[in-house]
Amino acid sequence: MYNYKFNWSLFQTDKADIFFRNVNNEKRIEIGHGYGRAYDKHLFENRENVKKILEIGTRIGSISLWLNYFPNATVYGIDLVNPNVEHERFIFEEIDQSDREELKNFFKKHGNDFDIIIDDGLHAAFEQQITFDECFLNINPGGYFIIEDMHCQRDEEKNGPHYRATIDTNMNTYQMINEMINTKTTTCSIISNKEKICSNIKNINIEYARNCRWITMSVPSEIIFIKKT
Repeated sequence: MYNYKFNWSLFQTDKADIFFRNVNNEKRIEIGHGYGRAYDKHLFENRENVKKILEIGTRIGSISLWLNYFPNATVYGIDLVNPNVEHERFIFEEIDQSDREELKNFFKKHGNDFDIIIDDGLHAAFEQQITFDECFLNINPGGYFIIEDMHCQRDEEKNGPHYRATIDTNMNTYQMINEMINTKTTTCSIISNKEKICSNIKNINIEYARNCRWITMSVPSEIIFIKKT
């Protein structure tokens, strides 16, 4: 059993191996991806120094989680559904992650000094690539851009609950990441700041996790950590 540095199971998110979800006032055990071990690996030692974190795809459970995991940070959330959470360290903006102008305006309003940005939104290539293109350069040096649930783009997930076909782009996000790792650049048609973005990537780590409910997958789930120089 993995020895977590933080009790991820206290929060209703799939970042834990297991967690309890309240359904109609009943507690149910849920199986998660266990992304917490990857977060611990890359972020735990420095978590008290994190001041600003943005999550795309915001739910009540993850808001509570990040407020606890980063005790000195302001947590920002982007989604089309307002989670209606009131907290002095939480700021929500109703934004479509596929809308470049909305993303640009978000950073004009809230600054370009984020320590961590997490894409846990639509899990689709087009939206992920626009989000990465508009967000990455708004991260502080040494900060991270993180993409969760990469498995949702695999062909074997076509019958899964979150599968999104790769449309309106010349490649899926797997291909984009592999290009960046192997060639230090990308031919992805969505990335407008290719040279500037790629020259600011220090390293890319693909971390594997459990398949959770998607037991038909032959390869584990993936979460990607892209560190800025």
